Amino acid sequence: MVLGISEFDVEDTLDSMLNDMESQKIQEKTSVQEIPKIKDEEKNLKISRWQIFFNRLTEEQIKLINDTGELPSNAKFVTKISGGYKIVNNWFNIRTGTCILPFGYEVKRNILGFTEVLPVGSKGLFIKHG
Repeated sequence: MVLGISEFDVEDTLDSMLNDMESQKIQEKTSVQEIPKIKDEEKNLKISRWQIFFNRLTEEQIKLINDTGELPSNAKFVTKISGGYKIVNNWFNIRTGTCILPFGYEVKRNILGFTEVLPVGSKGLFIKHG
């Protein structure tokens, strides 16, 4: 017994503190957001070479690209000279670029219907909202 505190009191206090910390960890784990599951049919995204060439993707294709974060093997994200990214054809798999959506970017359509790769949350006069 030191300073009027027994060893058992110290152990009980430590045990109760550890139990409180474990219960907080369990509560934090339950608040993790789950990633929406995408069906296998939806994973097989088909984009024609003409759609990529003219930058005319449909709303469903754009939504699927933003949800999965990937392009099919016939397209790639390539950096533009002016900065940012664009979607281009991947002829014979020799194009330098990535099929994975760059971090902080999303695919949107402008008011003329052309596809743009923009930073997340971009707003502007010529960008479609929604």
